[in-house]
Amino acid sequence: MVLWAELFAIWRGLILAWDCGCRDVVCEIDSLDTFLAAQPQYNPCQAADSDLIEKIHEVLLWNWSAEVVLVQRTANTAADFLAKHAVEMSINHLELLQPFSSSYTIARLNFGSQSLERWGVDLQGHSDAHVNKVFK
Repeated sequence: MVLWAELFAIWRGLILAWDCGCRDVVCEIDSLDTFLAAQPQYNPCQAADSDLIEKIHEVLLWNWSAEVVLVQRTANTAADFLAKHAVEMSINHLELLQPFSSSYTIARLNFGSQSLERWGVDLQGHSDAHVNKVFK
């Protein structure tokens, strides 16, 4: 079930990126099994999630630069937090139209304030509950 959820997140994330006009995408995943399944050379014939794996492979072949890379779990704190938050709330599917306030704290931990400012996110003078800007 966990593998299916992670594969679904990759597929849905790639579809959302495409729909938003992003044509240079790097999807970071911290699960080796999921990473291997998403690789184009992986043969999904034996896998229970073969249809979903084939969809991921197909989307990766569209006319864009999209890749799935393996990262250490410590480098993926934000995604880990969101996944645990969804499990705690028994959420099947959730699309955030803008980051919720706790995500800024996690972004600070992952990237540091200087990186966020470079992206146009102004965190000075704002507590997590009062951040008005969103990632652009």
